[in-house]
Amino acid sequence: EETIDWSERRRHERIRATGRNLQMLVDGSAHSFALRNLSAGGLMGDAPVGLAPNAALQVRFEGGIIVPARVRWIEGDLLGLAF
Repeated sequence: EETIDWSERRRHERIRATGRNLQMLVDGSAHSFALRNLSAGGLMGDAPVGLAPNAALQVRFEGGIIVPARVRWIEGDLLGLAF
């Protein structure tokens, strides 16, 4: 029987982004967070505030670009956001 590695079934290629810090806008409040990896469909980073899965927020990238996102998962101090 073939074993499927679900962690590698990704729609978009991930780019390591360690060392980059972005801002998360939650209900109008800005929270800095460390970015771990980034793709066209979302990102993984450190969870700066208490958020719940499916919470809506915005991510402010370098240069002021703001992108709407949703929390897809939280595991310990890490979270996954979908754009």
